[in-house]
Formats: sequence, structure tokens, C-alpha cells
Amino acid sequence: MNYGVTEVFIKHWYFSNLRIKLVKRENDRLILCQYLGDHVVEIKDIETTDKVYPIPERFFLIDLPSEYGYIYQSGDYSFYRYKYILHRGSSRSSKSWSLEEAAIRISEQNPSHRLTIWRDTRTSLGETIWKDFRKVFPMSGRKYNFPQDTRPIFLANGSTIEPHGDDTTNAHGLTQDIAWANEPYKMSKETFDQIDQRSNQIWIDINPKQGHWSDKLADNPRCKVIHSTFENNPFCPIEQRLKILSYDPSNPINVINQTADEYMWQVYGLGLKAEKPNRIYRNWGKITPLEYDALPYREYYYNDWGKNDPWAIGRAKYHDGCVYIREVNYKSENEWEKDIPVELQREFRESDVQDESNERNEGLAIVSWLYKRLGISKDATIVCDPAKPLKIATLRRSGWINSEGAIKGAGSVDTGIDLVKSVKVFFTTDSPNIENEYENYSYIVDRYNHVTDLPEDKDNHHMDGIRYLCSFLVRIGVLRLS
Repeated sequence: MNYGVTEVFIKHWYFSNLRIKLVKRENDRLILCQYLGDHVVEIKDIETTDKVYPIPERFFLIDLPSEYGYIYQSGDYSFYRYKYILHRGSSRSSKSWSLEEAAIRISEQNPSHRLTIWRDTRTSLGETIWKDFRKVFPMSGRKYNFPQDTRPIFLANGSTIEPHGDDTTNAHGLTQDIAWANEPYKMSKETFDQIDQRSNQIWIDINPKQGHWSDKLADNPRCKVIHSTFENNPFCPIEQRLKILSYDPSNPINVINQTADEYMWQVYGLGLKAEKPNRIYRNWGKITPLEYDALPYREYYYNDWGKNDPWAIGRAKYHDGCVYIREVNYKSENEWEKDIPVELQREFRESDVQDESNERNEGLAIVSWLYKRLGISKDATIVCDPAKPLKIATLRRSGWINSEGAIKGAGSVDTGIDLVKSVKVFFTTDSPNIENEYENYSYIVDRYNHVTDLPEDKDNHHMDGIRYLCSFLVRIGVLRLS
């Protein structure tokens, strides 16, 4: 395999290293300023021939008058022009390899620099990025003795490149100079926010195959989006290149060979977001949180339990064939356990063991703790996944007496999906995980590329909850079938 820098690396290296200083023009003076978030401090007069650029809208957290601007300079009182470098693109466009090379170079050039790399699990990071590092070092002429596991890379100048999995590392309190989120499809927005507030710069690489919280980040004026495809990578192996090209529906040979696929070409060939042809739900609408709160209709809750998977809780209102949804929680029990005060953890463990049922069911105490933390009223009507009856009983014993399990049975999934399709669904703009599941919840495609009637068992936590809710509304006579 050949090795060398690509167009993607060059763009990343340029934009990720740009630094600026805030200045203020006052008559013939140019004043260097320091931005502190909620206010600006004037430092000293400076002289420069550098161009002063106007400040883009929403660039700072405060509005500054037109006499303020910035210049491209490094040094004291400078900061990154781009806090976020977002790489979007097709398969084999060199995103990962470019960022690996950038991670090594910036760590080599800055003593005692800390760069962390994040993925959904540390195991998957070890199988992908860390295997690539083992190739990059010798291919680029560097020498490093890697241990067998995913330990941090320690450079001679005191810098480190550290692997972290969202499943094993608590992002709270972990500070770094630069954090790289590698294909963070399963990383929650909450985890990203914790990393973001403890980093000077964030790198993200992602294929635009599904809706994601990074979509909104792209609109941030301090975010640089670098789009790339396999065409930007001269080192893409020929067989991988041919496979990607075989998806192109405009090539008649692909049509004859039955390899043409519009969705695969859009996502993996052109690096563009495309609608999955086998998705289950379509034509849902969006409303603002204020619009949701203003709806004068009775409110319900749904609950889809999740120990390792997301624990989906949502609020909902119904009126005249329309269901309005707002996300309340998506963090799993395991994620929430990191936030439980130490003094309560022993109490939680003991309550799990001493439950009146003969069946041990860990995680009972966290149910009432989380509902209190979320501020859910005890007179709320809550429709739950019936698979955890002890947890439903815990809710009732803890005061949420209007909690009950949804009714499941043969054909209930298909019937529930058809029911959801029969109503108009609106979700709030602050419900990113509902939006992601809505865009990606799909029917299984068989080995002959035929779409089946069976839904995939993923991207379905809120989708299951919404299905429980609609079936419950039919059962109590609120939602009437035509």
C-alpha cells in the first residue's frame, strides 16, 4: 500500500491550524482584545499590516459592534478560527488516514500535548483506528513499539494520543487539547457536549448515511466542513475504487450487471446524505419546543427500557389525527449510573438485591431516581415496554401509579407500525434522537436486495415507544381508527 498526504490532509492541516486575534478599531488605533465569553477585555494597542476581517454572525456568544474584527495571527491571546473541523464524505476518501497523520504531526510538534480519540466502544476503536496507527507509523518512517492492546501512544516529547470508548470512559472531567470523534454514530449529544466543553478543538469524521447531531454543528460559524470523496484519495486501492464505482446508476454497465444503487452511490460514492429506500416512516413534521408546550391537549409519556441500549422516554400529545412528540431521555441506565451520587450507589445496589420478587432484576432503584431527576409528574400517564414488569411495578410503588405495560402479542409490531403510519406525527426540534431514528428505522433487505416486511431491530427505541403510545391511545378510545 502506498503512503503519502492527500488533498484531505492538506485541507485539514490548513484549517485546523488557523488562529486569530480579536481586535477593535478606534479612530487611528488598533486595539488587541481578549474574548472571555460574556465580555471582551482590551489588552493593548498593536500595529499590523494584516487585514482585519469582519466578525460573522453568531461567531461569538455576545453581539459586538462593527468596530470589532479579527486578524489571522498566532501567539498570545489568539484562538482557533475553527473550533470544529467536520469531515463528511464517501467511503475511502482518506478521512481517517488523514486525521491519523494530523494527530501524529501535531503531537510531535507540541510538547505535552494531549489528543484523545473517541468511538462508541474502545473495542471498535482498537479494531479500526488503532490498527491503522500500527500501519501509519512504519509506513511514514516513524518507529514506535505498539503493545498488543489499545494503550495510549506516548511520544518522547511528553505528548499522548489516547484511545477512548464511549462505553468505558466517562467524558466528565476529562480534558484534552484536541478531541477526535471518529464516526460517532452512536455517541450521544450529551457525551459530545461533555467532550466539547473540555477541548480546545474538535475533529469529527463521519459518512453522511444518516441524520446526526453533527448536522446542526455544521451551521456553526466556527465549524469548517471538509467534504471529500474517494476521488480525492489517489491511494484508494483499485478494487475498492471499482466497487464504489459499480454503484453509479448513470453507468449502463452497472445497470446491466445489477450493481447500480442510487442510495449506495449517493452515500458511499458521492458522500451525500440520501434517504434510505427501505425506511419505514416518512413525511413527519417538525415543531418547536414552544409550539409543543403551547398545545392545550392532554400529555402522555412512553418508556422503552434500556440497560445498555438507549432508554427512550418521550412526552406526547394527541389531537385530531396528529401525534406530537418531544424527547425526554435517550441515555442508557449504564450512562446514568455514572451520574448517581456515590452515597446513593450502595443504597441502589442493596435495593436491587432485596426486591420482594424472587427474580433478581438489577437497576430497579434507578427507575424512580431518574424519573425524579427528569421532573416527571407523578400523575403522568406512562406507557411502558412490558418486558420489564418489575420496573413498571417500581414506578407504581414510587408514586407513578398511572404506569402500565403496553400490550404485545402476535402481529403487534406490524399492527403498531401501520397505526403510526395512519396518523400525522410531529416531533420537536430539540429531539435529535427521535429525528435520527425516524430517518433510519428501516425494513430488512434480504440477500437478494429485496425489501422485506420485517423491521430492523435497531434505531427503534423511540420508534417502539411511539408505537406503544399509539396502541394505548386506541385502547382507551382517544385515537379512533377509521
